[in-house]
Amino acid sequence: AIELFAAVFLILVITSLILNLWIYRSVVTPLNKLKLATHNIQAGNFDFEMPNVPKNEIGDVCRDFEEMRVILKQSSEDKIRSDMEEKELIRNISHDLKTPIALIKSYSQSVKDDIYPYGDKNSSMDVIIENADRLDNKVRSLLYLNRLDFLSNENINTNVNMKELIEHITIQLHGMHPEIEIETDLKDILFKGDEECW
Repeated sequence: AIELFAAVFLILVITSLILNLWIYRSVVTPLNKLKLATHNIQAGNFDFEMPNVPKNEIGDVCRDFEEMRVILKQSSEDKIRSDMEEKELIRNISHDLKTPIALIKSYSQSVKDDIYPYGDKNSSMDVIIENADRLDNKVRSLLYLNRLDFLSNENINTNVNMKELIEHITIQLHGMHPEIEIETDLKDILFKGDEECW
């Protein structure tokens, strides 16, 4: 009877050890891997891969987590690339703006001192006007890009009354150019969007 009890006890201990080992390998280890992956993502580190996990519910969660990591990594890389392109664009625009500004300043100072770098007063003034136009075009392009970037990041749900907006702009234009008569035939119509952009 003692031998039978010892054999049953030994079988129970071995079964318990096997069961504990199975639970540890199929539950605890994947959960620890998932916990480590969570800490990596919180720290902004997406350069890791979820190791092999069992084919059970916890393994499914780990695989879903791996898919999320890949998406987050791609999104992070896209943002970094976009930021670098934006910085490069700003550097290029800054360089493009410096040249006409420097030329306008130096030519204006020369004309003010009765020195005409381009031969005569009119030719020198033409260079100033040409560079002012270049500067104006570059600034308009920059404002346009900025507006596009703003619009792509904004979810605008406001309504703009086009009749009121056009009447307001017409009054402003008439103030700047009273010699031009502007005729309008307007109806109350609402458009979605930002009034400033319209």
